[in-house]
Amino acid sequence: MTRPDNARSRAVMERCGLTLRGELDFHGWRQVHYAIDRQDWPLPDAQAPSIKIREVER
Repeated sequence: MTRPDNARSRAVMERCGLTLRGELDFHGWRQVHYAIDRQDWPLPDAQAPSIKIREVER
């Protein structure tokens, strides 16, 4: 769940394969609910997507 206006969190959930299931009030805050069905969950031997890692200066 996240706030409807939190585009970055919504994008992460969608990239992970979750789909929007609806909106609800959670402790007085409007939230969007994302979920994934078991049959859509990747198998254990599925290839993970490649990612690009960059170092951050401190």
